[in-house]
Amino acid sequence: MIVQIILPIVLSFIMFVMGLDLSSKDFQNIYKFPKAFITGMFLQVILLPCIAFFIASLFELPTFLTIGLIIISCCPGGVASNYLTYIIKGDTALSISLTATASMFGIFTIPFIIKLGLEKFTATPQEFSILLASLKIFLMTTTPVVLGMFVNHRFKGFTKKYKSNG
Repeated sequence: MIVQIILPIVLSFIMFVMGLDLSSKDFQNIYKFPKAFITGMFLQVILLPCIAFFIASLFELPTFLTIGLIIISCCPGGVASNYLTYIIKGDTALSISLTATASMFGIFTIPFIIKLGLEKFTATPQEFSILLASLKIFLMTTTPVVLGMFVNHRFKGFTKKYKSNG
């Protein structure tokens, strides 16, 4: 119950609160200066899984650790990374954009990378469905942020009061 109901609600609320501090102007820098975004996507979607395959091959890890390492390496950044970016006053818009975009790409890249890992490191590849999980991650990160941004834009008095109490 906690993992299936409470945790997604809490994570969505955190993303909503972050959205209260964002506006569309925050995301315009991604288009004006795309280098950080493109670098982040490359590192997250391509380089991390390559490093995981290299480590798994180099150390000849047990199969369950190898597959776990590959799964972790290809999962998009999530609410926790966005929240930590927000706390340290980093570029939250960039972090959320990377999470949302990697989640969208994850619909295609995660099953592909895991399939490669299963084929390389196990004798019996298994079927699995990650499409729904990737879509949930995207919706859990993007929808609350957009809603928070809408509240910030539409109800300035509310967000001003929220910010003065925080």
